[in-house]
This record gives sequence, C-alpha cells and structure tokens, in this order.
Amino acid sequence: MSFSQKFRDWASMARLPNVPTVWSNIFTAWVLAGGGFAYEWDLTRVIAAMIGGTLLYAGGTTLGDTVGAQSDRIHRPERPIPAGRISSRIAHFVAAGLLGCGLAAFCFVGGYAAVLLLICILGYAYLHERSVHVGILLMGACRVMLAETIGVMVTAHFNGTLLAMPGFCFWIMMLFLYVCVLSWLAMKESVPGRRRIVIGMLAALPLLDGTFLILMGFDKYALVVLGCFLLTLATRRIASAT
Repeated sequence: MSFSQKFRDWASMARLPNVPTVWSNIFTAWVLAGGGFAYEWDLTRVIAAMIGGTLLYAGGTTLGDTVGAQSDRIHRPERPIPAGRISSRIAHFVAAGLLGCGLAAFCFVGGYAAVLLLICILGYAYLHERSVHVGILLMGACRVMLAETIGVMVTAHFNGTLLAMPGFCFWIMMLFLYVCVLSWLAMKESVPGRRRIVIGMLAALPLLDGTFLILMGFDKYALVVLGCFLLTLATRRIASAT
C-alpha cells in the first residue's frame, strides 16, 4: 500500500476535515468566556487546548471506527478497517495513544475538566450503536464539554463563573442542539441525500460560532472561525468527513 493511501486511511479515521471545527469551537469558547491574547501564556494555553482537542477528537473517531467495525462491514465496507487496510488492533492502540496525549495536553494548561470530555468520548464510542438516543445526546455532550473545558480554564483565573456569561451559555445550548440534530441525521446516513446534508452541516459548524462572535461584538475574531470553515471545505478532498 502506498504512503498516500495510508495517509488517507488514517486521515479518514481521524475525520481530518472536521478538525478545524474543533479549533473553531475552542477559539469561540475562549473568546466568549472572556479569554484574551495579551500574554504569551494565554497563547500557549490556546495552542495546547487546540492540540489537545485535535488529539481527543481524532482518538475518539478512530476508537469509534474500531468499535463499530462489524457494523461498518455491512453499511460502510469502504472504510479502512472493514476493507482490511488497517488492523483493528493497531487502530485501538493508536486511538488510546491519541486520547491519552490529548488529555495530557489539556491537563498541562489546567484543563482538568477534559477528563469529563474524555468520559463523554468513550461513552459515545461504546454506546452509540446500542442506543441511538444515548448516542445523540453523548455526541452533543462531547462538543459541550469541549467548550466547557475551555470556559472553566478561562474563568478559573479570575474566580468567575460561566453562569454569569449569558452569551457563552446561550452559545453552548445552541451548539448542543445543532450537534444533536446533526448526530440524528448521521444515524440515518444511508438515506439518499442524507450524507451530503450531514457533511454540509459539519462544515458549517464554524459559521454557528462566527454568528455568536459577531452578535457578542467580537467581529474581528469571527474572521478566525471563518478561516476554520474554509479550511474544513479545503480538506474535504483529502479524507472522509463522516
């Protein structure tokens, strides 16, 4: 197997095109929770959080592919594991490594709430095929806990509380509902035309973030999440998004 094929397979398992949406959520959570960029440590924490979020997301999707390999042999036989291009055992080790490193990156900058995010990721990976409704809620909870982890990191430095930030809380609720609807649609991905809708909604996640940044008066920061949206579109040619 060529290097390019191996790269595409691992990128597909990590859902590479969706990673910029994780960055967008992290950046938006940082800004809406009152985080700034005046000090070098602030930038360090944001970068570490983005690395941690990327690793946790990639680890979670890779783990999900290993757990759901039997189902994929029927519904998505073209995926790397059911197609026999990647060993399920190796994918398990890779997923564990990614999840462990992702949690470590968050803890390095005080994002200890990422432990709850990891629990949500593991819960989704092992439970979503057993219960559609639980899977939908856990998928929404994963994005919410990602944002909450960032929010707690920010507010802990000035003894604040996220409940005192209505803009942040409303964004969290809309993010949860959006991802739950997206997850529900993804459960019926075999319906003609449904997969295209799911891919489009995934790509549009940064637009939701940008809308809230503009509404809260952070217009210039909205350009960053717009960049995440464009990057998501650009990487669609490299790997699968679902």
